[in-house]
Amino acid sequence: MKAFMDQDFLLETETAKMLYHDYAAKMPVLDYHCHISPQEIAEDRQFENITQVWLGGDHYKWRQMRSNGVDEYYITGDAPAREKFQKWAETLEKAVGNPLFHWSHLELKRYFGYHGVLNGETAEEVWNLCNQKLHLHTFNDSLADAVINEKTELLYGQDYIEEELLGLRFKITPFSFFQTNSLGAEVLYSKAREYVLSGGFGDVAGVDDTGAASAVGNSDAAVTAKAAGNVEVQGNAGSKPVIYDLYTGTGTIAQMLSPVASKVIGVVFYQMKILSEIKHR
Repeated sequence: MKAFMDQDFLLETETAKMLYHDYAAKMPVLDYHCHISPQEIAEDRQFENITQVWLGGDHYKWRQMRSNGVDEYYITGDAPAREKFQKWAETLEKAVGNPLFHWSHLELKRYFGYHGVLNGETAEEVWNLCNQKLHLHTFNDSLADAVINEKTELLYGQDYIEEELLGLRFKITPFSFFQTNSLGAEVLYSKAREYVLSGGFGDVAGVDDTGAASAVGNSDAAVTAKAAGNVEVQGNAGSKPVIYDLYTGTGTIAQMLSPVASKVIGVVFYQMKILSEIKHR
């Protein structure tokens, strides 16, 4: 099934895809009517929750909520931030086709890594995810615009999020090396398992039944195959290979491939990634 609002969202022809991805996507964006407060940018304002970001002064969202019959108490009144966000989520699910529906989900995808649909039922999940990401303030006083974390200040809540991939649950800190598109990662890692199997390492129960069809009859031949990313697999045809996951980060690839391996070795240059970032159950 086609992913919701994927990289080709609104690009309905091959010409449109070519013009956007090969040309327009590389150009700077000049928005003369973006509604972002220059003062908040200059002061590097830290928002306490997603309600402040989205509903603190967005007249378009306010108007849509009023059109949906939401009481002003939940729009510009003194209602708790969580209740305001709930009313917005319930409004958004009735706004399919409205640009606000698209804008909101594009922002959730790009800046918060959420690929689902915001509605009344998912509001709590989205609320927690967004707020966890808003509550960390990283400091970088270097001249280059690089991802260098000199200091991290926890403003509120916990300093990590949890994500599940193919039945494994990971604890992810702000600078964990982790796939941002979880749904896409599951497809990628499942395909990597298939590649390992098709490399002549035999049938692995519970994962795939393709067997070792590509071993070309030499069960003792040494085999080396590229599985995914920086993963090297080595072994003999008809057996489970030893897999080396180079630059393993949080170890997602290594752990996803472990069912088709006799041993998995993850290599990373920064031991704190292993000591503090890999948490799964």
